Amino acid sequence: MHCYVVQVNTSQFGDSKIIAPKKSDEMTILNIKGGDDNILIGEVNIEELREFQRKETLYLEDKDKTYKTLPPNFDKNDNRLNK
Repeated sequence: MHCYVVQVNTSQFGDSKIIAPKKSDEMTILNIKGGDDNILIGEVNIEELREFQRKETLYLEDKDKTYKTLPPNFDKNDNRLNK
């Protein structure tokens, strides 16, 4: 998978988060481990992710490696990338 992931749990179990397909030290956008009546808002940039997925990522320079490398056989011709 090469997408944002949102995991939501109740405050009883905790560990709600938003993660991005980035390096380990950059992947957590939002994380909370329980509590009472918490409301958090995290922003994701879908268009930036889609632009990255449209690129030829095999030979990117370090400055262009915003996200992790695409999975093998990732279909760049899929219509969802053009929306």
